[in-house]
Amino acid sequence: MVQAKPLLLFFSFAASIAVACFPGDATVQMYNRDIKLMRDLNVGDRVAVGKNVYSVVYAFGHKDAHTTFEFVQVHRALQNMLELTAGHFVPIEISGKLVYKRAENLKVGDILWKSSQITGTSKVEKLGLYNPLTLSGNIMVNNVLASSSCHVQHSPQRDIMCCD
Repeated sequence: MVQAKPLLLFFSFAASIAVACFPGDATVQMYNRDIKLMRDLNVGDRVAVGKNVYSVVYAFGHKDAHTTFEFVQVHRALQNMLELTAGHFVPIEISGKLVYKRAENLKVGDILWKSSQITGTSKVEKLGLYNPLTLSGNIMVNNVLASSSCHVQHSPQRDIMCCD
């Protein structure tokens, strides 16, 4: 088993606006199938990044338990809501193809990748800013696939996600 070394990347508050973050009460599924709150997540934890696919959290782009921030709520019919910062990328499906959209640009009718249709969006203030970075570049939050990064660089081979 690979042991992850603790790493915390620090950003100024001004830069935190661009960072892809989740609130402290968001949930992730662990490798052992337990559910953990985002605020309790640690470097080295193995989290779901797809259906029955797990990846190690190798660092946090942001980990702040004391900041209240505005999050976009992404509503789905009869399912868990996803809450994330406006600049956070979310994979959606357009004509059968994977496309990443910032949370602030999601709209009713968009289809979350391998999931369900968006029925609405709203904004809410919540406590905590958490940006766990996984080796896969994705993370399942509240049972919805999201990027663990805030910037997309396109290459012919694949989309590479990273923070500026």
